Amino acid sequence: MYKKKIEHSGFTLFELMLVIAIIGIMLAVILPHAQRAQFEAKTSLVRQNASEAGSHVVQWAQKRAQALHAKSNLAVANFIMGSGIDQKSDLPNTGTILAGHYTGHQNFDGVESLIHPDSPIRNPFNQVSIFDRLNDDSQIPGGQPGLLYLASADDEGKAEATKSFKNLYFLFTGMNHSWYGSINTKDINGIRRGIFVARFSYPDISMDQAN
Repeated sequence: MYKKKIEHSGFTLFELMLVIAIIGIMLAVILPHAQRAQFEAKTSLVRQNASEAGSHVVQWAQKRAQALHAKSNLAVANFIMGSGIDQKSDLPNTGTILAGHYTGHQNFDGVESLIHPDSPIRNPFNQVSIFDRLNDDSQIPGGQPGLLYLASADDEGKAEATKSFKNLYFLFTGMNHSWYGSINTKDINGIRRGIFVARFSYPDISMDQAN
């Protein structure tokens, strides 16, 4: 009497381990690219946030200046950068200087009031309003991505005999306590790599604003 031979149709242990190894290699190659693409997509939203927030910053300063019946752009700049931008200025320090702070700082509360509560500007990395205290940091650069920091710098390239210029930029953080890309606060070129907000000239009253 012959015994019927039983055939096994399943995978061997070696074949399973080989498949798992191939999948692991594929994930190791694909995941970093996918994560990088996701990071860059969120960074694009941060740039949009910076442009929108910049227009609100200038609008807020203009409203404050108009409330004090101040006619010059020097007064507008004073609300953003303080009274130190022109030694001849007799304008008082407003106590609500925006430059040198993240948008999560309490000094930006007035700017936030201009935005409809149903349409907040959110940091895409934490989905919280950019004006929330979670988007503030005592360190520069901060420890989480997508933080917006308002920086000012002399525009030496635009200096003229009768006036000087000061530029405003929104800088934004990358990963692990670093600025995004080549942005930095150490030199003018590093600041210029941020998102342009406005250019103030003093002692005259002209101002250029980002569209």
